[in-house]
Amino acid sequence: MKFHKYPPSPALQSTVKYFWTLQSDLKDVPGSTYRLVPDGYIEWIFHLEEPWEFSFLQNQTTETRFRSHLFGQAKNYIDLKLPNGKLFLFAVKFHPWAARQFLNLDMKHLTDREIAFSDIADRKLLELKSKIYEAPTISSKINLVENYLIKQSSMPKKTPLSVIVQDLKNHTTSLKSVSYSISQRRLEQRFQQEIGISPKLFQRIHKFNRVLEALIPRPKQSLTQLAYHFDYFDQSHFIRDFKRFTGKAPTQFLKNIQPSGDIWNLKIV
Repeated sequence: MKFHKYPPSPALQSTVKYFWTLQSDLKDVPGSTYRLVPDGYIEWIFHLEEPWEFSFLQNQTTETRFRSHLFGQAKNYIDLKLPNGKLFLFAVKFHPWAARQFLNLDMKHLTDREIAFSDIADRKLLELKSKIYEAPTISSKINLVENYLIKQSSMPKKTPLSVIVQDLKNHTTSLKSVSYSISQRRLEQRFQQEIGISPKLFQRIHKFNRVLEALIPRPKQSLTQLAYHFDYFDQSHFIRDFKRFTGKAPTQFLKNIQPSGDIWNLKIV
């Protein structure tokens, strides 16, 4: 599997985390299943070849195969099945606070699910989708998305949650250690509406992804020390998050971890 990142232009660095592509190769077995660990971001995904099948844990009986879709927040892991043909996709990974700016959606309705672009009543967005499929290169697709986002970003919008999100990322323990100018209840409401999950769950997902980032280059390091380093209350809480976000205990996960990219964290053959 070939995974590539493309940085956004300076004007969109506070909106887009990065653009990315994923392409299967001869080593990939059609129909193989991969497990995607939630990372707290929302994505636009465009399949340039045959689309994958996937199911959120909360909707195990539902598999979808849209060619272009909005991929919402996940509370648990997601299973993805490779198509029988070639996989090649182009995607936009938005910062957690940014996707709502360009979608007339309450983001909590997108949690643990995805929405096809064709189901969104937004003429400009549908025009963008058509142009992306017509564009001949990845760089031209990126330019189309960036031009669209820059034009849309001038629209009136609420103060973004970017500062609060960054604070939550920097505090690995209690949310009470961070003070805001809004009430805890209003903070919960804004997270649900604009990001799709609660601030507490967002913080847990971010912390767990930091654990994965530390494990990938050094998979044999002490799990006990790692749990202590990332301020887990005890070993049981550490293992609980592993099972929730990967479906595996830490030792099982480490046998299957994929060190070559941060999209495909765990392969299940």
